[in-house]
Amino acid sequence: MMATGAETTRKEVVVACEDKYEAQKLANLIFVRDPEGSDSVDADRTYLEAVVNVIETEVVISIGDGSSHSVLLDDEVAVDAFVDFVQSVIDGRHRLIMVHVLGDRRVRIVKDVLKC
Repeated sequence: MMATGAETTRKEVVVACEDKYEAQKLANLIFVRDPEGSDSVDADRTYLEAVVNVIETEVVISIGDGSSHSVLLDDEVAVDAFVDFVQSVIDGRHRLIMVHVLGDRRVRIVKDVLKC
């Protein structure tokens, strides 16, 4: 439950991946939409647990089942933008509300941000 006087706003980032396959992989690894279409707040889940390592344009992430996966992003600017954006989600301060693969190799990631 939110405190009185606080409101949420959304922030988003668009991250360029090496190719469309990597974009689809990133989107599917970090966020799962409830297949039943439930309106429950817990219906959509963020699987992203940690950024384990960054090697040039490769980001290694750990997800909820304990496995680690690498995703190839377009360049180091995309890596920095992704890691900075998801850190508050990993820390539990914000939550992802949408991840969408755009028509090409880009991924749009949206999170809720609490404003006081």
